Amino acid sequence: MDTYHIHKAYDGNEALEILDRESIEENIEDSSLNADIMAGHLAMSKTQLDRKIKALTGLTPHGLINNLRLKKAAKALLYSEKTVSEI
Repeated sequence: MDTYHIHKAYDGNEALEILDRESIEENIEDSSLNADIMAGHLAMSKTQLDRKIKALTGLTPHGLINNLRLKKAAKALLYSEKTVSEI
């Protein structure tokens, strides 16, 4: 699995480490991508990751991954000749 980039997002005075959305999108087709893997790459517990992503996006890590996968599939359907089963 590719390396994930870490960015700092500032919420008040607290710095929150989150996965770079581009890194997730680059690895979105990897079916093994999940919250446990994301947490491991960030050296934090899954619970910490859940809380931080939920605070920043309103989604769980699983929800964020699914949301990005659905957006990618919708874009592919709109801009390609592929069928649903091909995507």
